[in-house]
Amino acid sequence: MEIPYNGLDDDCNEMSLDDDLDQDGFLLEDDCDDTNDEINPDANEIPNNGIDEDCDGEDLSTSVFELANARMNIFPNPVSEDINIKVSDTFNYRVEIFELNGKLIHSSKNTHRLKMNSLYRGTYLLKVTDLNSEHYILEKLVKI
Repeated sequence: MEIPYNGLDDDCNEMSLDDDLDQDGFLLEDDCDDTNDEINPDANEIPNNGIDEDCDGEDLSTSVFELANARMNIFPNPVSEDINIKVSDTFNYRVEIFELNGKLIHSSKNTHRLKMNSLYRGTYLLKVTDLNSEHYILEKLVKI
């Protein structure tokens, strides 16, 4: 009998599903619903429908923010290589990336693209601070 997620081919059948039951290409550690192939980190989020389609822990679009009277779009999230920061107006800001334990691992000013390929897979916090007012936004960032 095959036991899911134990990393072994218990039933000696290579066709038995073990580590990706819904066959969407994501293992259990990254897939928040391994029984539904339409729910995974690459899925499109449908805001406020009670389902977290993209496995980011939230059921809404979190990539558009307002800071210093400017609209800011942070994408993609989850990210594999580069994170983009599009700003609708000119203002001075600082971008910081933190590990979940609070350790600062990156800081730059007025950056529109961050290279993420040197980071390990996991969850980080992205903080964007308006340098004039010190107001900021925080975004959970998932590196895949």
